[in-house]
Amino acid sequence: MRIGQKVGNIYPNPVKEQFNVDIELTANMELIIDVFNINGQKLNQQKVNLGKGSHVLTLNSADLPGGVYLLSIISRDRKIIETRKFIK
Repeated sequence: MRIGQKVGNIYPNPVKEQFNVDIELTANMELIIDVFNINGQKLNQQKVNLGKGSHVLTLNSADLPGGVYLLSIISRDRKIIETRKFIK
């Protein structure tokens, strides 16, 4: 994790129809949220613009079949801020 960004846990985990991720930023930032299956296949991508401060992102997981997934949070300059594992 880089200075200036803090990513909390994914909850609930295991996820159901949707899940939350806590993010804290020290500056305005465009983030890319990617979801990968355990084989590395990208299943979903979402871009969000967030201002400085604490945020709770609510993401939809209704279309994902049961399994293990990776959520990557990436900065606009394509640097990975954090990768977290979750289960559905």
